[in-house]
Amino acid sequence: MNINNISSRWLVVVGAILIQLALGALYAWSVFTKLLTDPAGIYQFTATQTAWIFSAGLATFALVMVLAGRWQAKTGPRLMTIMGGLLLGLGLTAFLVGRSTDPSDGGDGAAVVEEAQPPPIPVEEPVPVEPESQDASLTETADPPAEEPEEPEEPVVASGPPATLNLRHENRLRHAWMTVWIDGKQVWSEEIVGPKSAVKRAFGQEIQATISTTAGEHEIEVRVTETSEEVDARETIRGNFSAGDTRRLEISLKRKLNKLQLSWSP
Repeated sequence: MNINNISSRWLVVVGAILIQLALGALYAWSVFTKLLTDPAGIYQFTATQTAWIFSAGLATFALVMVLAGRWQAKTGPRLMTIMGGLLLGLGLTAFLVGRSTDPSDGGDGAAVVEEAQPPPIPVEEPVPVEPESQDASLTETADPPAEEPEEPEEPVVASGPPATLNLRHENRLRHAWMTVWIDGKQVWSEEIVGPKSAVKRAFGQEIQATISTTAGEHEIEVRVTETSEEVDARETIRGNFSAGDTRRLEISLKRKLNKLQLSWSP
């Protein structure tokens, strides 16, 4: 390479910047930490476990830097730069391939969308009631004593506009159904189709829904079903609604435990 050529000098500058970007990949660990420590994800690492992984990476970085520096003095910087870039790329590719071929994501990472039907709601059959037999002669001769009608209790009606329930869920399933009941009555049911990419599903897909209800205390039940991953979790929470208020319900699914967590957002 002719060092007197100005364009060649700029190539060296660009190459040096690219190398510095590769060195900074170690400090992008926070991007992976969010995925590894997610309590609803597939890894569920603790903060201590992720700290040990980062410490091992720093130790390897310092050790290999000494050995590679001596090797570079013999082979030159070009070979060492190419090998470093290949190793970094292979490491990131191995992480993505390992995530996309996770058994819980469908094996080979291919998008498999099956026809899903909403879970059947059991319907109780009415029990026939036989009419009581009456003596015709008694019915004709005597009338039953008149009973004073009971005064019906006046229902408590909340004044003002109805209340609103907002649902928020970070979906990490490929294909699922979510159903919501309020006081035992189904008020919302929707099919949830997650992203085809396993990497995008790992970071979650935000699902939101708005449901109108009346003011007062209610029991909210949420159920999430997913056939291919054998997920069927439901949970119940109570909440008090004032007229005109809007409350947000956070829904979190722990897939490994097959358990839902419901909490009110402040």
